[in-house]
Amino acid sequence: MEIGILIDATLKILTSIILGGLIGFEREIKHHPAGFRTYILVCLGSTLLMFVSYYPWHSEISGVTAVLDVSRVAAAVVTGIGFLGAGAIFREGVTIKGLTTAAGLWVTAGVGILVGIGLFEIAIISTGAILITLSAFSQLEEWLSIPEERRLLQLRMNDPAGARQVIEDLFRRCGVGFEMEGFLHEGDEITLTYRMDLPRGFQRETLTRRMIEEEKILEMRWK
Repeated sequence: MEIGILIDATLKILTSIILGGLIGFEREIKHHPAGFRTYILVCLGSTLLMFVSYYPWHSEISGVTAVLDVSRVAAAVVTGIGFLGAGAIFREGVTIKGLTTAAGLWVTAGVGILVGIGLFEIAIISTGAILITLSAFSQLEEWLSIPEERRLLQLRMNDPAGARQVIEDLFRRCGVGFEMEGFLHEGDEITLTYRMDLPRGFQRETLTRRMIEEEKILEMRWK
């Protein structure tokens, strides 16, 4: 193998590890399903496949140069990442989670493709844009996310030792925002008042049904 090809391959491998690692580290510290190693492997795998397809490889027998269609290899990489991303999407209660993780894996593969064909500058700029989108824009998204409906919910429950944790875990599983407004403890019963932020399209009856199934809840009232 020519020394120039070896140096180029090493540079691309190291670059893809660094860029994929930066994206993966941001996901890792936020405890998302796909973390540091996953993003590195996705970026590195895309780089290796594009590297193989981008270089003209000579046949030692016939001396004929075989050139692959780079666009087809890139399309195959994207398709393969689609299956990997599908595994990161799951349903929790009435909410769908993992879409950002799946999109992150997909766009990280794009970074690996850029590195594989030698477009280092664009790959670095793209990585910066991805990190800004995942970190800074998440705060902007929360600020712009105005709930469609804001209601008070009053609950009378037994078993005060674990009742609050049970109901708040239920709120999180259903993907609704909440803030405690009042707490009253009387004997073995507690009365909790929450200010509920229901997202767009959320059906309040769904949450009501889930709470009725909880044995700890004696009475509930929307205000």
